[in-house]
Amino acid sequence: MKNIAVILAAGSSSRFGGNVPKQFRLMDDGLTVLDHSLKTFNRHEGIDEICVVCHEAYRATTQEICRKYGKVKHIVIGGKERIDSTRAALTCTGNDDTLLIHDAARPFITHDVITRCINAMQQGFAAGTAIAATDTIWKAENNDFIAEIPPRQTLYNAQTPQCFKGKILKEAFDILDKSNAVAHELITDDCSLVRLCLPHIKIRIVTGDPINRKITFPNDL
Repeated sequence: MKNIAVILAAGSSSRFGGNVPKQFRLMDDGLTVLDHSLKTFNRHEGIDEICVVCHEAYRATTQEICRKYGKVKHIVIGGKERIDSTRAALTCTGNDDTLLIHDAARPFITHDVITRCINAMQQGFAAGTAIAATDTIWKAENNDFIAEIPPRQTLYNAQTPQCFKGKILKEAFDILDKSNAVAHELITDDCSLVRLCLPHIKIRIVTGDPINRKITFPNDL
């Protein structure tokens, strides 16, 4: 049983623009966005291994970056969608391993958030990092009119890591593959996969950090 950080770095960064995916862009200190995510997990005493999921076209670039981080034991090729990349990571993880699945595009992940995730997983099979919503959120009708305004105190902004025992994710993918009742377009992250396929699994909310934001556009850097 290991704590394995799964770093999802296979995205194409279509919204970011440019010729290089955002996870390989340099930050002010000369390190890439991917470096920053790897560095924090590599230093954490509770992480046993790191698995990096990358795009085939950037395999060599990813390998070069990962040489600096001793806990990186696996580099696998991701798929077209996020959940395809999560599925790819399962090929090198065990049923009883705890997987902390993290977006490479969140380079400001902190040691404390990782610790909270590991602690939460000692109490159950699933946990997701989030921060309480500070804005009022509108649910739209036909994208034109306000249909509903949910109570803000019930809403959270999802972050990563999203954490599961390997066997939970494998079971969720088995159900997804065999069922026509699950709407694939509703699966936008690992928590939504488990919620839709295994609704009986309780996913504990782990307190995230506002600094743990996702790099989406150039000015986010």
